[in-house]
Amino acid sequence: MTDRLISLFKSKPFWSIIGLREETKQPDAWLREVLATISERVVGGGPYDGMWKLKREFEELDKIGDDEEDEEGDDDDDDDDEEMEEVGI
Repeated sequence: MTDRLISLFKSKPFWSIIGLREETKQPDAWLREVLATISERVVGGGPYDGMWKLKREFEELDKIGDDEEDEEGDDDDDDDDEEMEEVGI
């Protein structure tokens, strides 16, 4: 379920507790406990005051995951192997 919350933050960066509760269908107490570990409340006024946003470290983990996927899909590694085979011993 934590993954589901993170994916919600990917689709929309700011959430109210009510919106998250409606999306996840989870009890308020559980939701607040998990939110405390993966997100932070926006304070200080402004249009997002009182809403929740994903903590920076979780945003960065997502970027690292995207980079790893890009590297796995990169065809340059195959080209390097072919060059090595052509040089030989």
